[in-house]
Amino acid sequence: MIGRILLTISSIIQLLGPFIADYNKTHVLNPAWPPHARFHNGQTMSMGVCLSVLTVYYTFRPLPKRLRQAQRAAARQSSAPTGPQQGRAKGPQVRIQLSASNNADTSPTPTTTTDTDTDTEPSQEQDQTPYDPLAAAVDAKKDDIFTAALFASLFWFTGLSAILYPGSRGQDPEFGGAWFPQLPLFAGLLALGWVGWGVERWEIARGGRRS
Repeated sequence: MIGRILLTISSIIQLLGPFIADYNKTHVLNPAWPPHARFHNGQTMSMGVCLSVLTVYYTFRPLPKRLRQAQRAAARQSSAPTGPQQGRAKGPQVRIQLSASNNADTSPTPTTTTDTDTDTEPSQEQDQTPYDPLAAAVDAKKDDIFTAALFASLFWFTGLSAILYPGSRGQDPEFGGAWFPQLPLFAGLLALGWVGWGVERWEIARGGRRS
């Protein structure tokens, strides 16, 4: 749960931060800004909203219905009593049949017959890995958390890369003209999302499956 909390904190700041920082006279309401600059600023703010929503969705998304059903079925099967016939291996069996005639001695003749419920060939059976619904559920949650971390980090990563473009600065001259005052905040929130991913992945691996 700690990992999810960290991802949620990152997503909330990603949602509200651009509006707090930009929807004022320094950006959107700056009279010196041309309309096209406001357009791209609005695009950035809307992107923060979308990435925040996706981060929360994948952080708390429940398991698919088929996996939940498979988990319940596996739990019932593991608790069900096992009979002597359940461990019987399927495959070709050798039976002894007696072939006799009126004028000849009877002698046992081995005949190989195959059960109608015979599975595929042994070589193919060995290559098939049994389906484990519990392991599949763990893998699904790991994938969700990784996806959430990606969405949580994209906004901050692109913010860090913005300073690399020619003539780019983190602040306009009339407000101080600092080179990149957002650097500590962007880097810290980028790290926060991946720390949350690592903590949550560790919790899932320990058996803390979230449904």
